[in-house]
Amino acid sequence: MSFLSKLLYFIGSFCLLHSGFSSYEFTQYFKQVHKGLNTPLPLDIKIEAILGLLFFIIASFHSILISPKLSLIDNDPNNSDHTSLLLKSNQDSLFFKPIKMRKAMAEYELIGACPFQAIESKPSYIDILQRKNEFNQWLLNTKKEI
Repeated sequence: MSFLSKLLYFIGSFCLLHSGFSSYEFTQYFKQVHKGLNTPLPLDIKIEAILGLLFFIIASFHSILISPKLSLIDNDPNNSDHTSLLLKSNQDSLFFKPIKMRKAMAEYELIGACPFQAIESKPSYIDILQRKNEFNQWLLNTKKEI
């Protein structure tokens, strides 16, 4: 993270904390002096809070855009997927590596499980008549074996 990002984070955090404390002070003072009246926060407290948020957001974007570890850029010659066409640069600066579905699904294929079983077995996706026929076939097969 660069010095500018740290500075913007500090300024944004300070502005947010100060505006929060100022709004607390204002409401406590107003409760003591003007009982029963409702008044909005002063404009300077609102502006300070908005500026604090803006500084914080700008610092966040700046630290993400500057940091080489967070780039989605890939220059691996072993990547033959279409993702390698979209992601091009050096491997050292790569933090988030592209996920290849064939590698991610290898474990599920070995054990014969379906990773989407929770989705496919929802009641709205189940064909009840087909399941009933499968159960009846299974029942007939087990009775024949006995």
